[in-house]
Amino acid sequence: MSRPTMRFVPVKTAHQRAALMLVGLRERLIRNRTQLANAIRGFAMEFGIAAAKGMCRIEPLLERIAADQSLPALARELFAMHGVEYRRKEGGRGKTDSVASLR
Repeated sequence: MSRPTMRFVPVKTAHQRAALMLVGLRERLIRNRTQLANAIRGFAMEFGIAAAKGMCRIEPLLERIAADQSLPALARELFAMHGVEYRRKEGGRGKTDSVASLR
């Protein structure tokens, strides 16, 4: 039996699949970075430290938290750990951008 109305999709090349993989990876990294930034901002609010939205506001927030001696040492240490993870995620996004420029 034939299906005259059925349309077939051409098979993607290896380069097309790799490009889609790069897009998916980059989207996941951005989503994870945003999630972490929101968590940092939320935890800071629990200590009464407010920060505006935006990725450019996270580093100054972390610096302000590190300098705030009224926070418990454990909280400052945990914020520092979040900061290390945030910076690592920022670096990962830059790597995907540089890989994308190689295409």
